[in-house]
Order: sequence, then structure tokens, then C-alpha cells
Amino acid sequence: MAITRAETQVKWGAANSLSVIAGGSASSDLVTLDATCVAASITLKATNAGAPASGDTVDFFARFSSGDPDGAATIEHASADNTHAEKLGRIDVGTSATRLIDVPFRAVPQNVIIYVENNGASSATVSATIEEQRAA
Repeated sequence: MAITRAETQVKWGAANSLSVIAGGSASSDLVTLDATCVAASITLKATNAGAPASGDTVDFFARFSSGDPDGAATIEHASADNTHAEKLGRIDVGTSATRLIDVPFRAVPQNVIIYVENNGASSATVSATIEEQRAA
């Protein structure tokens, strides 16, 4: 069995990145992973739009698909905020204007929504890409 790699850009309202206001939060568009995906990771990026300051951080969460737990023929996800989402990581943009982190998914979901919280004093531009390893 061969393994192939495929990269999927996470979209934010159909755009490749999103500016999140200071103290704000946002959710990405739904990303559906390929049925042949056997492993996946995500690269998260945050860029501070202002002068980097101590305490400026951006938190990323994954709202993984919960399937159809009540049989209503609707795929459901963790709540619309970070209450039941899985924390992927925190990017400290207080010491450098731009930072990247790579995080493996603990399991391969059917689909996922990325949720972000900007804890900084300035707006931050966020973006992400998912790399899938697929069985061919």
C-alpha cells in the first residue's frame, strides 16, 4: 500500500486567512478530510498586526465532527466556542510578529472546524493548512 500526501488550506469565509480583532474569536469554514486519510496534522500561523507585546497570544482549537449522535441525519460538532473543543496549541506573538506551530491530530476526523481566540492587544492574522497522509 502506498501513502500519498495532500495539503488542504483551511478557509475563513472562503479566504486563506482572517484578521481577528484584539480579544476576538472566529471559526473557520468546515474542512472535510478525504475518506482514505490515515493520519493528519495541521500547521497553524498567527501574525501580530501591531507591535509585539508581552502577553499577546492566539489560541487554536479543533471542533471535530461528532458524527450524528442523535440520528437526526445531521453531522454535529463541538459547541461553537472552545467549551468542548480540543485545544491544538497557543502561539505567542508577543516576542515575534509571526509564529508557526505544527500539531498532529490525535485521530482522523471526518471533518473539522478550527476555532481561534486572540488574547492580544492588537489584531492578529491567522491561517492554517491541514496535511493528510492518504492510503492509495
